[in-house]
Amino acid sequence: MPNLKRIDLDGNYLTEVVEDLFASNPALEFLNFLNNRVTAVPEMLFSNNPELEVVWFSGNKLTALPQNLFQENRNLLFVDFSRNFIKKMPRYLFRSNFFLDEVHFEANTMERVCRDQFRTNPNLRIVSLVGNGELPELIERAYCSGFKFCYSYGGGPISVLLSLLNVYGDSCYQL
Repeated sequence: MPNLKRIDLDGNYLTEVVEDLFASNPALEFLNFLNNRVTAVPEMLFSNNPELEVVWFSGNKLTALPQNLFQENRNLLFVDFSRNFIKKMPRYLFRSNFFLDEVHFEANTMERVCRDQFRTNPNLRIVSLVGNGELPELIERAYCSGFKFCYSYGGGPISVLLSLLNVYGDSCYQL
């Protein structure tokens, strides 16, 4: 189905995702993988999906994400990897995503976020790292810009997050 734009696989107890699962879906824009049991995401999973805008992988058992997962997805707007076991966000995870608007990594086991994590995302409005108790308290919250209210605990403009990452973020240059 090359013209398929939306795939919803919420709550199907899936444990594995094969690398070429979406290779025949170049028009794919929306993917919902919520509430499954996926433990790993292949690095090239979205390499044939240039129109991809929304990815939901919250409520799985992910422990890590590949560095180049979204390298071919310039139109990416929204990602949610909340409620997993991710310890760190790869430094270059979002380097190709100019239009990125929202990033959610709530309730993971994140221990670090790189200082320059979001420098290539000028349109980013929401970053939520709430519920990652190992992060410094000021970083472990939601940051919003362009909204009157943050809908998660805490808040502040993205520029505040970038400043805090310069102080509290890890130097990930060796990666």
